[in-house]
Amino acid sequence: MIKMVVCDIDGTIFNGVAFTQNLLDCVDKIRKDGIKFVIATGRTYCGAKQVVAPLHIDTPIICYQGATIHSPEGKLIYEKSLNRELALDILNYLKTMDIHPNIYIDDKLYCEKETSYVKKYSDFQKVPYTIVDDISKKDFKSMNKLLVIDNDTEKVKWITNNLQERYSGKIYSRMSTTTFCEICADGISKGNAVKIVADMYGIKQDEIMGCGDQNNDIELLTCAGIGVAMGNATDTLKGYADYITDTVNNDGVVKAINKFVYGAE
Repeated sequence: MIKMVVCDIDGTIFNGVAFTQNLLDCVDKIRKDGIKFVIATGRTYCGAKQVVAPLHIDTPIICYQGATIHSPEGKLIYEKSLNRELALDILNYLKTMDIHPNIYIDDKLYCEKETSYVKKYSDFQKVPYTIVDDISKKDFKSMNKLLVIDNDTEKVKWITNNLQERYSGKIYSRMSTTTFCEICADGISKGNAVKIVADMYGIKQDEIMGCGDQNNDIELLTCAGIGVAMGNATDTLKGYADYITDTVNNDGVVKAINKFVYGAE
């Protein structure tokens, strides 16, 4: 019996414009039926809480690919971030290739060079950013994550693989879209964060359904009793799925919930 449904946001339950009414009604129904509905996203907490407000989330929110977990009231209850020395080393390495990633510290967005990428990202995510000449001059102990954005998918793939190899055992590097490379602390994943939340409720692995659409959702699917890939998911993620549902625009999550929670054919 499924007791917890965990969903990514973008491309899974949110199409970039709005939640469908079917999705809103479905989330409300499973909540009333005592089933936990949990969000697991790569977004910042400040950005995630804005977009999921219509869902009236009453469970912890997993952000930054699993690097932070916030209570429904907004209290930080878990965090594992990149330490200062490692984060600055990665940042300096990227700058040798003229790559200037988004920098996240204490749930705030910084950049050392204003680009069209950070402007577009800020507008879409509704997250403001601060430009700093040299982030190393800022007093901080750790970074939530670094995010490389580039419209060249092959370049993003190369950066992702290159970083994972260069900093093997020190970081988690994964593409979250065809244009995003996420860089977090080693051991971070949505799957590990889901296990933490499940333990809070005494929920077992086989009582969890996880839904996602991108490669950063691999651990989300494999940590769940039932891993669901969206119809619009990457081919890689589909390879890890127990079930492939419809697309985000066609209420794929709603259909998966009806099938695995309520037994609909």
